[in-house]
Amino acid sequence: MTTRQYPLPIAVRAITAAQMLDCSRQHVYQLVERGELRRIEVNGSKAVRIPLVDVYALLGMAVPIEGGES
Repeated sequence: MTTRQYPLPIAVRAITAAQMLDCSRQHVYQLVERGELRRIEVNGSKAVRIPLVDVYALLGMAVPIEGGES
């Protein structure tokens, strides 16, 4: 059986960041307001994304390298 691998997203929704950090979405927005996380506004939309690298950095971790062995 072949495992399908998808690339990691560059940025995630606030709710996804909250799940990764085990906190509320509101707390993610508080982290943004304090400058601990950056926010990316999607052009032409009210949508907000949080850079995945920021979520990992807040946890003191590096973003996992994709691909691994061929």
